[in-house]
Amino acid sequence: MRLERSKAKPAGRAAIFRAMLRFLATSLVAALSLGCAVLFAGCAQGGFADAGARPDARPRLDAGPTDSGVVTDSGLRPDTGVVRDSGVTPTDSGLADAGRDSGPADSGVVRDSGTGGTFCMPSPTNMAIVEVMVASQSGSGDRGEWFEVQNLGACPIDMTGLIVESPTGSGSPRTHEVTRGVLTAGGFFVFGQSGDPADHHGLPVDYVYGSGTTGVVLNNSTDSLILSFGGTEIDRVAWGSTDHRTGASRQLSRGAESGDNSNLGATSYCDSTDIYSSATGGPFLGTPGARNRACP
Repeated sequence: MRLERSKAKPAGRAAIFRAMLRFLATSLVAALSLGCAVLFAGCAQGGFADAGARPDARPRLDAGPTDSGVVTDSGLRPDTGVVRDSGVTPTDSGLADAGRDSGPADSGVVRDSGTGGTFCMPSPTNMAIVEVMVASQSGSGDRGEWFEVQNLGACPIDMTGLIVESPTGSGSPRTHEVTRGVLTAGGFFVFGQSGDPADHHGLPVDYVYGSGTTGVVLNNSTDSLILSFGGTEIDRVAWGSTDHRTGASRQLSRGAESGDNSNLGATSYCDSTDIYSSATGGPFLGTPGARNRACP
């Protein structure tokens, strides 16, 4: 009996050891299963869980240009260039184009080399002396002298180059060449000895021909006034000391402009009665810049 008891102890220990191994194995499997469930949720579905929602890197651009909204044009398309004139004038004769020329710019607007428009030259048939103020005041210091011409034609007259001439007491002429001035068709033009309104008693003149030791002077005694152009005499008028009076012009009667006006003492002339200035020393009589009255 003692021998059998001693043999049974080893067999019981082995069974206990095997039971412990089974327990440990079962516990390990359970632990592994629990770890898988906790640490790797989703293993039961065949893979690891996402670490989180994975954001897109960025929207993928088209291979071509992206739309920026409604396509707008860059503006009016400039023309490729208006063909410039083939003539000799360097400027276009039409309207300027709305865009830009692709060729070189025009050299500039051609300016008139003259006064513009169509003008006539002074001639004996289109210009006449119609009024003369020989002495606005008494004495040799008078600078209120003036004379007026009228255009008898229908064409404006460019008076550049017209020669104003009056002889001195010794007979030597004094001359002045006109440098500017247009006499309108049917119009009047006043030449004055001085550019100072005080000398002309407030009368504005159209052109100053000058005075002084070399300027044109209308003598109160016997004298004359001559206009010429290009060597041709245009008009002439003469007077004596009794053919005029101080402070009043001698005017050619209305309607007699194309007749004989060569002498201020002729019946075609008369003293002006219209007042053009009431300045000190006046009144001063005349119709400068306006049509004359008919003489009685």
